[in-house]
Amino acid sequence: MIKIRGESTSSWQCLFYAEDKKACKIYKTRPLECRKLKCWDPTEIKKLFLKKLLSRSDLIPKKNPIWQIINGYEKTFSIKRILETAQAAKSNIVEAKKELEHLKEADQQFRNKVSKAFGLPISELNFYLGRPVADIISQQ
Repeated sequence: MIKIRGESTSSWQCLFYAEDKKACKIYKTRPLECRKLKCWDPTEIKKLFLKKLLSRSDLIPKKNPIWQIINGYEKTFSIKRILETAQAAKSNIVEAKKELEHLKEADQQFRNKVSKAFGLPISELNFYLGRPVADIISQQ
């Protein structure tokens, strides 16, 4: 599932949403996720998770050196680990709160190093690495 970047780092409003017209700028050619998403009823989009969809591995050549970075990132900052730690932190478990802070800081440092090493703008790293730990936590 490929997500469309939000309008800014502080808003997840779709990049292609025209606020002044209250409409989609690319409606006729919008991606599958957009065609299936109904905020009031997520049934259709949930069905997509059961199908083989286009993924990073379809878009980035396997020989590209960034693959090693992506795989390492996904092991270190797995969504499961982040969500479990966030849940424990909500329960006021001190160690979990410390771990969550460590994950946020380590994630930011990792992204900065990748950005510098590959000459990629920080804004493009969401495509390669997914959302930053801080963003995931803030939405919990």
